[in-house]
Order: sequence, then structure tokens, then C-alpha cells
Amino acid sequence: MNIKKALSLVAFGFLFTLVNINLTLNGTSLNVTPDFIGWILLFLAMGKLGSYAEGKQGLKWIFKILAVVTAAVWVMGIVSPWIELSFYAKLAINVVETIGLFILFGIMEKVAEDNGSERRSTLRILKYLNLFLFIALNVVGVVLQGAILGGNITGSNAAQSPYIWLFTLIGVAALVCAIITAVVLFKLRNEINNKADAAQGETE
Repeated sequence: MNIKKALSLVAFGFLFTLVNINLTLNGTSLNVTPDFIGWILLFLAMGKLGSYAEGKQGLKWIFKILAVVTAAVWVMGIVSPWIELSFYAKLAINVVETIGLFILFGIMEKVAEDNGSERRSTLRILKYLNLFLFIALNVVGVVLQGAILGGNITGSNAAQSPYIWLFTLIGVAALVCAIITAVVLFKLRNEINNKADAAQGETE
């Protein structure tokens, strides 16, 4: 078991799966932090969690499937940018992603608890905060799409729409939460590393 390496993989995995940085080139939007890299990192992390991953092979398969699906969506966005997944297909992917990340947060809480870290409570708060933001984004997304399809939001009044402002606000909150999550995981890794070094120094 290499818990320090696992925590690094999880932290970077969270960043790639929860943070989207898009560049527009010749009218085509390209995600330079593709989700599939994050799912690959989380899949690799499961192999380094040792006993913490026991009984959670389903989670490993979730990460593997999400890596394949999101990679296909990313490639499709480059090759056939005019083809877009339906809202409900995106919602289904997001639901599976959230279930996987929610379970993984529980594992991270256990790691923190076993190592006597006070960050367990922080990770618990972040787990439910991420869940709340996901639900909020999708609920507002449904309302927003309905308003667009119903003609209530057009290009001329989009900037004044409260739904777009709310969706943007929640999106920014989700971005900040993702960064905080990664920072907490890196700090937990460093804390575990420092304790291991201190214990090793005492035995020498």
C-alpha cells in the first residue's frame, strides 16, 4: 500500500474531473483538462489504496468505465464538434460520476481517521458540499435548458437571465470547492508523510 502516492493521484484526479478549462480555437471549444485523465488517475489510485480499496472493486470499474466514456466524448468533441450529447445523457454520466466521487470521499475520510488527522471533518464537509453543488448545477441546468428551448432565453437577453447568472455562480462555487478539495488532500498527504518521517526518526 502506498497511501501517499494514492493521495497525490486522488488530488490530481479531483482537479481533472471537477475543473474544466476550455480554450476556443477557430470556433471550436477544447477542454484542456479532460475528465478522462482524472478518471484514469483515480483508477490508478485505487490500486495503491491497499486495504482501503477492499470490497470496492465496483468503484474501480466505475472509474474505468468513466475514463472510457469521457475519453470518447472528448474525442467526439474534437472530431465532430457539431454533435452534442443530450442533456439527459450528460446527466446520467454526472450521476455516475457523483456516486463514484461520493464513495471515494468516504475512503479519504477513513484514511484521515486512521492517521489521526483532523482533516477528516473537513473532508466530510467537502463531500456533502460537492454533492449539493452537483445537485444544484443539474437542477438549475434543467430549468435553464427548459427556458432556452421554450424561447424564454435568447441571445439578446441571455446575459440578463437570472438562470444563467445562478448557473455561473454555482459553477464558480464548484470550481472553488474542487480546488479546496485538492489542497486538503495534498495537506493530508504531507501530514501523513511528516508523521511517517517522525516515526522513522524515533526508531533510528
